Amino acid sequence: MSARGRISPFSREPRASALARGSRLNALLLVLLLPAWLRAGEPAPFELSTAGGTTASGTLNKIAADWSVRLLDGERPVSVPGAEVVSLRRKGASLPRHPDGPQVVLANGDRVPLHPQSILLLARERLHFRPWEPLRTPQIELDPPLAAVALVWLASPEGEDDPALLLRRLLAAPRRRDVILLRNGDRVEGTLTELGPKEGCRLTVGKRRVRVPLAQIAVIAFNTELLALPPPAGRYGHLVLTNGCRLGVGSPEVDATGEKLSAKTLFGTAVEVPLNAVAALDLRGGAAVYLSDLKPRAYVYTPFLGASWPYVKDGSVAGRELRLGGSTYDKGVGMHAESRLTYDLGGHYRRFEATVGLDESTGRRGRVRVEVLVDGKTCDLGRSGDLTAADGPLRLRIDVRGARELTLAVRFGRFGDVQAHVDWADARLLK
Repeated sequence: MSARGRISPFSREPRASALARGSRLNALLLVLLLPAWLRAGEPAPFELSTAGGTTASGTLNKIAADWSVRLLDGERPVSVPGAEVVSLRRKGASLPRHPDGPQVVLANGDRVPLHPQSILLLARERLHFRPWEPLRTPQIELDPPLAAVALVWLASPEGEDDPALLLRRLLAAPRRRDVILLRNGDRVEGTLTELGPKEGCRLTVGKRRVRVPLAQIAVIAFNTELLALPPPAGRYGHLVLTNGCRLGVGSPEVDATGEKLSAKTLFGTAVEVPLNAVAALDLRGGAAVYLSDLKPRAYVYTPFLGASWPYVKDGSVAGRELRLGGSTYDKGVGMHAESRLTYDLGGHYRRFEATVGLDESTGRRGRVRVEVLVDGKTCDLGRSGDLTAADGPLRLRIDVRGARELTLAVRFGRFGDVQAHVDWADARLLK
């Protein structure tokens, strides 16, 4: 295996002994701050949300093929049918940020960190790579179809001030060619034909064939016109790991010891992970319908001083991650004051729920008023007046049985449009 083709972005130079002692102290402090169940090596408690609005908590004991779930609350079993399951979240823990190191990002937004000893290999229209632990697979590698891969992120290009924002922009931007961003800031556009540890990355650029060594590459962003990863016809899980990995899965199973979760990726590869490494497992395609997956009937924006702010699906209005209460959410809507976003309900849903607040990254100095209207009538959100970052996010659960219309509104507060960046995280309708 060629050393040049091996990707080792996590390698570090030896540190001085003083720094080593500091690292050991930090590690000890981190252990002391961990939840008691994790320090003791006990099974992780989860909180289960249901379509009916009830919640249950306990250790995860079983997940069946139909996504029915059984928790153990002490010795008492709590069973919920798959049709009612909405999400499993680690109790008392925040949802982790997306990975910021080398990773493969799929067309549906899944993010899989790369193992430090992974190689990249394109073979038979599939991308082969080794995922970073704790995600494991009996085949050692994952091999999604190339049409399902949006980009490969290896490093931030030189001079890039905000790598996370660049990554999100690459995901959102249309491309008619494959684009290679080099570590020195240059770029190459063409059609990728080969990728491997020996040949590096080969592209056809016009009538020329160009070879780029892997060691020089920061990002490979694939032609968006060729991407295709349709969601499964039935229910599937959105798995979130404590290291930030996001992965769509099916066929879940908890082993007899209650310590390991096994599943299959949406492209058919078996995977497994320690249950204590699972931060969340949300059920998609079931009872919950996310607003970001629906087309709104109307969006109305009223500028403060002429600027234009369109609403954003599954991101903040500034184009970043949805960050509220220390958690990073994968589904939701970003809005800016002053705006109104309206959806047709058709009387098909029983409840609307969301976590709403000023975005932690770009809305910390904002003051806004948020409203939810059902069939034109303003709902009681349990508070009035301006919402600030100091107030923290609001958890909303609103009855919409028989309703025809839902409107989310963000109005100007005392500071006008200053950092009026509002996230409606996990904004969803329950059937």
